[in-house]
Amino acid sequence: MAYWANYIVSQYLPSTTSKQWQIPLAMQIIPSGLLILCSIFILPESPRFLVKKGQKAKARKVLSWVRNLSEEDEYINFEMEEIEEAIARQENRPLLPGQKRSRFGLDLFRELWWKGNRERVVIGLGLMFGQNMTGIQGGKSSLYGTLHAFLRP
Repeated sequence: MAYWANYIVSQYLPSTTSKQWQIPLAMQIIPSGLLILCSIFILPESPRFLVKKGQKAKARKVLSWVRNLSEEDEYINFEMEEIEEAIARQENRPLLPGQKRSRFGLDLFRELWWKGNRERVVIGLGLMFGQNMTGIQGGKSSLYGTLHAFLRP
């Protein structure tokens, strides 16, 4: 959608107007805004989140709605047990020497900077940045195209 919006705008609007970058940006914001509104008002909380907050009955109800099964079904029981076990394993995970538990649940983000993961994160971010700057993703819909249109005199 962004590619075609940029193409149409570049064909029919003069390059001196600021609408050249505003229209494609607005066309990308509208679907994401609708997605956010729908997720807030339509989608229930995840069963894992509800179990972690101690609302097991509500989690079972959501899980049965998602799976289209009754709340007493053996598959729902099995999945609820798996969720509870996974949460228990995550909370009782052994710490590395010198590591402390975070009060705000940021332990998983700290794992990104462990020696083995750090290189993967840097390579992934570098590839994403390079791909956006070269325009491989589809011409003017890339970050480079957006910056070029925005910074054009």
